[in-house]
Amino acid sequence: MGLFGRKKKNEQRASDLDDKYESLHSLEQYEEAIACCDEAIALDPEHSMAWLNKGNSLIKLGKYEEAIVCYNEVIRLDPESHNAWNNKGKILEALGKYEEAIACYDEIIQFWPEFYIAWTSKGKILQDLGKYEEAIACYDKVIAFEDPYHSESALFGKGVTLFQLERYEESIACFDETIRLHNPGTITSIDLYSVLSYKGIVFHAMGKYEESIACYDEAIKLDTEDSAAWYNKGNSLSSLGRHTEAIACYDAAIKLDPEDSAAWYNKANSLASLENYEEAIACYDAAIKLDPEFSAAWYNKGNSLSSLGRHKEAIVCYVVAIKLDPEYSDAWYNKGNSLFSLENYEESIACYDEAIKLDPEYSAAWYKKANSLSSLENYEEAIVCYDEAIKLYPVNSVAWKNKCTALKKLGRDEEAEQCFAKARELDES
Repeated sequence: MGLFGRKKKNEQRASDLDDKYESLHSLEQYEEAIACCDEAIALDPEHSMAWLNKGNSLIKLGKYEEAIVCYNEVIRLDPESHNAWNNKGKILEALGKYEEAIACYDEIIQFWPEFYIAWTSKGKILQDLGKYEEAIACYDKVIAFEDPYHSESALFGKGVTLFQLERYEESIACFDETIRLHNPGTITSIDLYSVLSYKGIVFHAMGKYEESIACYDEAIKLDTEDSAAWYNKGNSLSSLGRHTEAIACYDAAIKLDPEDSAAWYNKANSLASLENYEEAIACYDAAIKLDPEFSAAWYNKGNSLSSLGRHKEAIVCYVVAIKLDPEYSDAWYNKGNSLFSLENYEESIACYDEAIKLDPEYSAAWYKKANSLSSLENYEEAIVCYDEAIKLYPVNSVAWKNKCTALKKLGRDEEAEQCFAKARELDES
């Protein structure tokens, strides 16, 4: 047999190994599948399908760099192999090498402009990079193909991107079109649960809580075992002040995912809104146990303790919240309030000053600082602070009354009467 005949025979034997590979790969016997590819490559080093298949099995084993070597070999042999470019792009995307991944998708688009997967994959990366307008342009390319089989994923991606741009009405329109085109029998179909859940999130952001709840209810019908829809429904119910119903949803979310610190936290917030502070504290503790650096949980635990008059314990919580987030102005403010309740006026003023430093327009902090100064009989400075509070929030009748009291203490009766008149006018309006 001549050299040419031997070469043809090896090529045929290598090609025959493809079927064996498919069986091994489908049985998840990836090491054996790779060995099969290596045998084919040894017979015919230019058998691009063997290189492609080897790369695919290496991905399954998490050997991404080795898979890229295989895909590069396919591309050398066949520069227009969309499968190799696409799979290489997916690996680079998974490795966080986004610009290189985009370059792979651009290669596909260059020789196959209507390869929808490349457009949607590029769009998703651009979306994740915060390049929203460019992402939308990619999704629009797929949508323009007017092929329902391929449009679902692009419409969904566009809807999510529009949500991130706060273009809520357009986002809802995309999700509605995704639902209209939904075909669960196709490989490109988007999970309807995800579409309904995201639509609910957009309605929530719009303040349309009843509509968001309706979306979450539909999503829950499709998948009762996913905690996210229960959690998000709880948030919408809470926003409507329906805290008892919200708690039931958070309980459902927690049952499905006991380590969801956000669900424990928001359940606690609803309990606190119902003035069930002891139960709220227990839930904040559960959230903190799961996430010890959850500054908002520490802060709100402090608020519940404060509501129970347990100010020393509340201060401990505020201190932790501030340590975790030194710019947490509300934590500084409420620490000041607890110190005020304990008659530690000097320390409370220091806390209010920190809150004001972080937020000079924090009218409540100016007001409470003024009260602390009045308690120390420092009426001149108190009046300055009442004036700041009133300037920021002119309808605070109590600030006008307390300023009146401070002015009287200084014998400035005429000014005091003017303040009292203003307070009475506000109370009667």
